[in-house]
Amino acid sequence: MGLLNLPSSKHRHTRQWRLLDIVTAAFFGAVLLFFLLVFTPLGDSLAASGRRTLLRTDPRLRERLVALVEFGRQAAAIDACPADMVDHMPCEDPRINSQLSRDMNYYRERHCPRPEETPLCLIPPPEGYRVPVQWPDSLHKIWHDNMPYNKIADRKGHQGWMKREGPHFIFPGGGTISQMEQYNT
Repeated sequence: MGLLNLPSSKHRHTRQWRLLDIVTAAFFGAVLLFFLLVFTPLGDSLAASGRRTLLRTDPRLRERLVALVEFGRQAAAIDACPADMVDHMPCEDPRINSQLSRDMNYYRERHCPRPEETPLCLIPPPEGYRVPVQWPDSLHKIWHDNMPYNKIADRKGHQGWMKREGPHFIFPGGGTISQMEQYNT
């Protein structure tokens, strides 16, 4: 048998960096950078630049919002909206939608107001509002007073999707999937 031709221990070189070593080092570097930004003051300057960007969008309203969120500052109270705004949905305003084109149902698309036209106030809950029904019962019922509109139940009641029953709206059919079973046969 021949002798194995092994290099002598004096002349061994350290092994070259391989792709796996580089990927591993980059991964640990990214994790270290994440922890540095999240748990040290280094990340605070990045957060401050984000706040400055927020302030530039609409200074009048956003400054009050930032003051409410930041710690250590005396927060200004956000006023309540007028009672007639209980159904306010800024991107689905019927007054604006009624003025839009009916071609290709353009009026049904979202049309959000510009930031300076958006009120910064708390929308009041409907009269008689209650704490929502707890999970998992909330899958099948909600309080009528939290959504006091019978029109939906009147129009969908015959389909078994939604009914008014006492102080609740109930959803007995299990949703659209159970209604589709007749089409799957």
